[in-house]
Amino acid sequence: MLGGQDRQVEAFEVLDPYLATGWWTAAAATAGLLEEWGRGEEAVALARTRMASTRSYAETGGGPAPASFARLLARNGLADEAFDLLRHHIDDWSLAKALIDVAQGAGRDEEAAGLLAARIPAGHECDSPWCCRGLEPHPAIGLLATVHERQDRVEEAVALLSTRQFTSLNGRDQLADLFARHNRIDELRSYADTEPLGHAARRLAELLEERGDVDGAITVYRQAGNASIRRGNAAVELARLLARHDRYDDAIEVMRALADAPRRRGGLDR
Repeated sequence: MLGGQDRQVEAFEVLDPYLATGWWTAAAATAGLLEEWGRGEEAVALARTRMASTRSYAETGGGPAPASFARLLARNGLADEAFDLLRHHIDDWSLAKALIDVAQGAGRDEEAAGLLAARIPAGHECDSPWCCRGLEPHPAIGLLATVHERQDRVEEAVALLSTRQFTSLNGRDQLADLFARHNRIDELRSYADTEPLGHAARRLAELLEERGDVDGAITVYRQAGNASIRRGNAAVELARLLARHDRYDDAIEVMRALADAPRRRGGLDR
């Protein structure tokens, strides 16, 4: 709050006792304020000192500190150093994700792709999210697909993601998002018909709504509600869609039907 008011001295006085303990979170917060105030070199110097002296899991190459430090380096014109910091820790999920984030700025997407590809056995198919040598929950295939998309190798990205039984994370489906970004609506529609969680259907409905096809989006949600293993999610998204377009009575009807459904099924389906 003090930082937002540009009260720099007071902000640092609040952080100093925590910074003195060597706690990385305090160092990251201080560096973040320095960056906001155009003092990027000081932010990097502070974080570099803390990284060198910290007595935490970060020393083993894991945890949030190296990833945060690498992103700080990349934001301040030191993307190559950030990449080199992370490249030897590709087996750690959080560091692998950070590596992919900084690779583009360093112009080293091809090298990052090679590091990831080396961790995917030939002919491998992921049959669960816990896969690809510990790079869970977003395994090596997903990260490599991200790099390939950045390289305009979209077909390779699609092929990679299609080898995974699960491409969803935190309510978003990577393959569905890729189809939407590249306006491949027919493929997205076909994928939504088979993706069991309903995340692809939601992305299709979002895309149709963005295009002004509200009725088409409504149809997608209604069909997803019949097919998805998470029917309630589709109903809630449908109600929100209807409400956004001032169809409040229809939205209420959808939610009432959802609320009544467990009673009709004997209270067993939640």
